[in-house]
Amino acid sequence: MIRKMLTAILSLTCVLGAAAGIAACTERVGSGGNKNTTTYFEKPDFAVVSDLDFELNEQKTAYTVTGIGREESTKITIPDDYNYTDEVTKETKKLPVTAIAAEAFSSEAGKKIEAVYIGANVAEIGEGAFTGCNLNSITIPDNVRTIGTGAFSNCTNLYNINIGSGLTTIPESAFMNCRSVTKLRLPNTVTNVGKSAFENCTGIKTLTMSTGCMRIEDRAFYGCTGLGDLKLTSPTLRYIGESAFYGCTGLITADISGTGINEIGFNCFGRCGNLTRMTVPFVGRMPYEALRTQYGGNAGSTDMISEEVKDSETGEGVSYTYTIFGYIFGATNPGENNTQQYGGRYIPQSLKTVIVKGRGNEVIAQQAFANCYHIKELEISGVQKLGTNCFFLISLDYLVLGKEVNSFGTAIFFSSGQHVNRLYYGGTVSSFNNITGNNTDNSNQFAGKYYLTETSSSTGWHWVSEAIEPYTDANNNGRYDVGEPYTDTNGNGSCDTVQVPRPWTNN
Repeated sequence: MIRKMLTAILSLTCVLGAAAGIAACTERVGSGGNKNTTTYFEKPDFAVVSDLDFELNEQKTAYTVTGIGREESTKITIPDDYNYTDEVTKETKKLPVTAIAAEAFSSEAGKKIEAVYIGANVAEIGEGAFTGCNLNSITIPDNVRTIGTGAFSNCTNLYNINIGSGLTTIPESAFMNCRSVTKLRLPNTVTNVGKSAFENCTGIKTLTMSTGCMRIEDRAFYGCTGLGDLKLTSPTLRYIGESAFYGCTGLITADISGTGINEIGFNCFGRCGNLTRMTVPFVGRMPYEALRTQYGGNAGSTDMISEEVKDSETGEGVSYTYTIFGYIFGATNPGENNTQQYGGRYIPQSLKTVIVKGRGNEVIAQQAFANCYHIKELEISGVQKLGTNCFFLISLDYLVLGKEVNSFGTAIFFSSGQHVNRLYYGGTVSSFNNITGNNTDNSNQFAGKYYLTETSSSTGWHWVSEAIEPYTDANNNGRYDVGEPYTDTNGNGSCDTVQVPRPWTNN
């Protein structure tokens, strides 16, 4: 350890200005170019003189900041470089300061730091470097390439985080328990959000994810209770880990359909007790081997269909099996005669609307929504098969099926006591009748009205297009009531049209 005093003079003008009581000069720092990927920040007007601890590397080419040293200020500058004097020649030259050591500011004096400027040559911030510090804002400049585990964890006063374009990974526990952060934006360079990276950041209300993100690891946003709406759109995103959004009790809506996700981890959205609307690309898909571990002998059950999905980046294939929706909320064994098999007791009671935007060949597996009796509205597109008992013991206000559906399993609602009041289907009457397995058992469970893309007076099915249905509003209540007669109040030879509750189309 070599302790030296650093006297850094920004410029003669700055010093003279400070001496005269004038605010010190600032300097714009940044690499230029795309404003969406480059973080610009200003050199602060504080700590032009620092007395930190520095350590020279073995090659005698660079310095690492290792501690607070004799610095008494709560606002510090990590300098761009530090003076080195050759012991033999006595020549002095400047060497870059390239790193901040692990736990550099973990001492009681270090934890008092309220603000820090990170120099232009720093490429690495070590594990726990600023853990528990009194920071209120941090800018990680573009030149920083890596930060260590827990680097800024437990900075409970930290409300502002600016992450530069140099980082590709937010490591494990990097910002855990930073409860004062309200807005979080990850640059497009970030491809991986590590385990517990933002766990218990309860103040986060808005989250803007990197469009290049590929993985969100286990517990990454666990307990972020302030998060109200979640929309992930990265086409490269392949994986959301176990309990990644567990306990996000403020979450109202979640939409992860616009991603390239292949797997959603167990209990990913557990204890999200206020979730009302969810949009997903598939229902309960998980790796087949994981299913065997989780569910044992039931892994080969009927309609739990295995397929191989190849990653577009690596070309490697992974076998996936379709299983229950409740899996992502913490539901476990789908074995028979086990009430815990179903998602009903795990899925939030507030969750009324589920939208499945499949990719053309998805499957709603056997018992996928079994006992999820709180769900009342299901919209399903890009799905080919509805498995046996997939809506086991639930009744729906409406069910929207895309025209891709070509197969029904046996008794998808299980019994005639459970049914759907309204069925919206994107194909024709003929194609609906030709769906494999669309037998009397299933037809009886479609207890309400059918709305298809083709008029058929004999069945009562009729045209649905661009959110307009040809029926009357005889009660003048702005909607169609089941059992209400079709009339021609306008005398124009056709039924009147009124707006349906949701914008169904025949696409």
